[in-house]
Amino acid sequence: MRKRPITPEEKALWKAVNVTSKKLHPPTTDDSLSLSLSLSLSLPLPLPLLPTPPAGTSLVLPSIPLPKTPRKRTVIKDLRLDDTTTMDKRNATRLRRGEFPLEGTLDLHGQTSIVAHATLVRFIEQAFAQQKRCLLVITGKGRRSSEEGGILKKKLPIWLASSALHHKILAVTPAHPKDGGGGAFYVLLRRQRDA
Repeated sequence: MRKRPITPEEKALWKAVNVTSKKLHPPTTDDSLSLSLSLSLSLPLPLPLLPTPPAGTSLVLPSIPLPKTPRKRTVIKDLRLDDTTTMDKRNATRLRRGEFPLEGTLDLHGQTSIVAHATLVRFIEQAFAQQKRCLLVITGKGRRSSEEGGILKKKLPIWLASSALHHKILAVTPAHPKDGGGGAFYVLLRRQRDA
């Protein structure tokens, strides 16, 4: 294959490039005008000029719509005590009667709200990891219990509906009198495959 001859325009361009470049290697006896990929340019080559719009007009660039990405919504389950609509009637009745075997019990008596919340979260997460199903959480009725009950009893549904726990819980019902009645709750956890 024969090399084509270098044109005068290419020679002039090469001279302009040589003025703005640094030599990587010491000069050799062969000072040919071969193009080398190992040049490092210190100044960029000038870009061709674009036509300017006529005076009095403005340059309007087309707007590019951003791709729409669906937002993942954080849905907090509306967890209500004694709401067993998430399960079949037979299991709901068994849960209310205390017929599910209890696989863990947590007594929150005498704990502050902050300590009780942290203890509850840890208890539920450990039970879920161990694939337990039915738990008993004892809140007590409160020292100065009104008709609604104590602070821990009021906050339990809120804590269980939090984003850290709601996807692990299937249902919460007041415990049967044999397990503590109004001061205790059955928490039925989802199976791992349902969560």
